This record gives sequence, structure tokens and C-alpha cells, in this order.
Amino acid sequence: MVSFPYHAVPDGTVIAPHHLYIGVLLALLAAAVVWDDSRTDEPVMVVGLLCASLVGFAATWPEWPVVGSLITLAGLAGALVAVSVGPFWRGRHPWIVGRRPAVRSLVAVGILVALDDAVEHAVGLPTPLDTVWKLAIAPLLPGGPISV
Repeated sequence: MVSFPYHAVPDGTVIAPHHLYIGVLLALLAAAVVWDDSRTDEPVMVVGLLCASLVGFAATWPEWPVVGSLITLAGLAGALVAVSVGPFWRGRHPWIVGRRPAVRSLVAVGILVALDDAVEHAVGLPTPLDTVWKLAIAPLLPGGPISV
């Protein structure tokens, strides 16, 4: 039987440069642009859920793995739902402006990057970004491959 979460402590330490952090920071940066450009449009729900996922991953998961992984996954899934169907984003924030992705798309991409890492550590499924890391990037690092 497979245990949940798959990794009691992701990669042995949450201080390592996980791509969960990169994804959440990208999503927070994009949400901050919305917050700054339009002070009446404040993506509080998305930012709150992203912050909850960070607390779940960095502070809770190492001590209480089941609770931390659930908080992490719920925060990221909730943020993805909020940015996808939430009334705040539907009104004035499209997915694409002209031929470029809009801020809403960047928030979603950041959440998906973070979810890739969270799902891999929580349930042990091989995810696209972790597969790229293991097969293409890790073997190029000095000292040999780093297992994750």
C-alpha cells in the first residue's frame, strides 16, 4: 500500500529549491501586478490560497506530512479554480491580450508549475517537470545526478 504523502519531507528538505516555490512566486508576482495596476481589483482569494499553500509546504509538511500536503494541494487547487472561474478574474482579466498571454494566464501557469511539484511529492506520480529534471537537467549537474 502506498502511503500518503509519498514523501514525508519533500526531497529530504523543504529548503531545497523546489519548483513549487518558483511557481507560487510567479503567480504571486502576476497577481501583484493586477493588485498594483488596478487598486479596486484585488485578487485576495488567489493570493491567500497561494500563501496558504506555501505555509502548508514549507512550515507544516515537515512536521505533519499529511496535514501539510493536504493544505498545499488544497491551496493550489483552490487558487487554480479561483483564477479559472472566479468572478474577479472573469470581468476585466482575459487569458490573452492580443497575441500575448495576459496576467491571468501567468497566474495559472505559476499555479500549474507549483502543482507539478506538490502532486509529485504528495502522491508519487511522475509529473512532467520532475521528469524533465530527472532525465535532462540532473545528469548535467556537477557531481552526478541528484535524485528527487
